[in-house]
Amino acid sequence: RLRKEVTPDYEDMILPEYRELYDYNNAVIGYIYIDGTVIDAPVLQTLADYEYYLHRDIDGRESEHGCIILDADSEIGIGTGKMGYLDGYEPSTIQLVHGHNMRNGTMFGSLLKYADEGYADRHAVIQYDSLYEHRTYEVICAFYSEIYPEDSDEFKYYTYNQLDTEDEYDHWIENIDNMSLYVRDIDTEYGDEYIVLSTCAYQTENGRFAVVGVRTE
Repeated sequence: RLRKEVTPDYEDMILPEYRELYDYNNAVIGYIYIDGTVIDAPVLQTLADYEYYLHRDIDGRESEHGCIILDADSEIGIGTGKMGYLDGYEPSTIQLVHGHNMRNGTMFGSLLKYADEGYADRHAVIQYDSLYEHRTYEVICAFYSEIYPEDSDEFKYYTYNQLDTEDEYDHWIENIDNMSLYVRDIDTEYGDEYIVLSTCAYQTENGRFAVVGVRTE
């Protein structure tokens, strides 16, 4: 699944509050905001080199902070759920979003605070919009992991973007639950949409930390 580029057919559907951002840089595909945290930034996606903006600012200048980016294999979608995406293209099951773990707390530098369930309870709502609609997710869990060798049988959460069958969903959610530091009491089921916020962690070589949310609106 590859992202369909915004074309003139869809440009008049872009929300007014994101029009200026999109016109400034057409790699902007959405926006993420978590109240009470420093996470408040546009989300970019480039398919030819998906990590391009992980190492550059929105102006394209080299930057250690980089931008928040959507995984190349995640499809944010065009159109609105209200219209059943009949006016565009539905999002993938999982929105895999990457950001740097900055020591000064910027970008996803504060994400590891979600290792504490109490913090998750206080910052449970993730606003993650496409250019076309407002979307709300609620945090269900968080976990530590790592980037494993390709031939490893370990569960690689960072390879999942689309869950087309109930068996795929069951396998994914079971592994996510088993890895999690906690699982909040939120109803989830096959057919739900999810967001996974992923950043580097240093509990092991090539360590990662991820926060998972389920779409509620």
